[in-house]
Amino acid sequence: MHLFLATFVLSTVLLAVPGHTQDADRLPRRADLGAVLRPPVGSAPPRIVTVTSGSALHAAGLRAGDELLALDGQAFSDAIDFERRVAALRGGSQVRLQVRRDRTTMTISATLAPMRRDQIPGFQVLYTHVMNPRGFRQRAILSRPAEIASNEARRPAILFVPWLSCDSIESPLGPSPGIDELLYQLAAQSGWVLLRVDKPGVGDSEGVCADTDLETEIDGSRAALTWLRTHPWVDPARIVIMGHSFSGAFLPLVAADTPVAGYIVINSWVRTWMERLLEFERLQAEASGISPPEVSERQRQLVQFYALFLEQQKTPREVIALRGDLAAVWNDAPEHQYGRPARFHHQLQRVNAARAWSGVTVPTLAMWGDADLVMHRSDHERLVAMVNRNLAGRAELVVIPGADHSLAARGADGRSRLPATVLPAIRRFLDRVHARPVR
Repeated sequence: MHLFLATFVLSTVLLAVPGHTQDADRLPRRADLGAVLRPPVGSAPPRIVTVTSGSALHAAGLRAGDELLALDGQAFSDAIDFERRVAALRGGSQVRLQVRRDRTTMTISATLAPMRRDQIPGFQVLYTHVMNPRGFRQRAILSRPAEIASNEARRPAILFVPWLSCDSIESPLGPSPGIDELLYQLAAQSGWVLLRVDKPGVGDSEGVCADTDLETEIDGSRAALTWLRTHPWVDPARIVIMGHSFSGAFLPLVAADTPVAGYIVINSWVRTWMERLLEFERLQAEASGISPPEVSERQRQLVQFYALFLEQQKTPREVIALRGDLAAVWNDAPEHQYGRPARFHHQLQRVNAARAWSGVTVPTLAMWGDADLVMHRSDHERLVAMVNRNLAGRAELVVIPGADHSLAARGADGRSRLPATVLPAIRRFLDRVHARPVR
């Protein structure tokens, strides 16, 4: 589970673009808690990790170490319930928190401010939305470098399709090391327009992320691509789709029959989802210090668990009810994995990424950090080979030394940051795509 992070609010400018939706008022802004909360773990309630001085919750008396027993009179049933209800909070909402501190229970009330918006020197930002055909408005953030704002010529564009988790594509507090840094640098320095869209139930988007399946999520990305192609800032013949982590596998499915100029895949996969999960489980077990014989026995049980979960399309709860002997290998929620519903993973298992990539003929950049234990070099090599089998030299693999799954690498000073080689490699690829004749 990821921590829910929110802090004090600042304002930003919303740019007017004729013919496109300005909905800052009609799509309410997510709340600024001014606190970092640790989700419930087992029977332990959520805990306040830090509180920002000057925030509404700080002013109301919340302190680091406080246990959060209930929100608006209702206790949290589990981590999924916690994240669902916290994500639903909006700026201007009044909340009543039941808090325990040093065995004393108290009630704290506060009116939450709206979260500030992304502000980065050197580029313009449009906050708007795209409509998912399933009925959700999804927060869309379109940006372009400020130096081209007065130039009416249409620009090439990047559509970013996000990761598996229910984390926002925004970084209103400033970017974290790695992929967040890369998105900011692309917005400010690439010379391309960048569109980021939060999935249903994330950030300001309508819906509930923990209940959203993969097909709905892909529908939202397709709607974003359609919207981007019509925007007056954008040259529709020069759109590249970029994905990080789980999304890289299905980027061609997002494009479907819509022509795109290229793809960028970062730390992703092309095997079946079960194969990828099993290898990840093994690496985690080995890193935890479990003996090799125990790892192999655990893997044998996981094969059986995932066959029922993914291939037979049962929930983890149903698998355990059927095979109680496999309960010990499951350490996630009874109806979810990694915060996403069982149906989401059933659909991921049905994705044939190899079939999708085998039909790609446009330029493709695959990037892999060699410290990534979540995704693997062999998947990126397979992806590049599939595209190059169609047109030799059309795809390339760039390995980033020291970069982990988030694309961050630890420097000599002990701090993590985006490696300096990443943005230049992407800019070289984008320059090549931009120079390619349109067919």
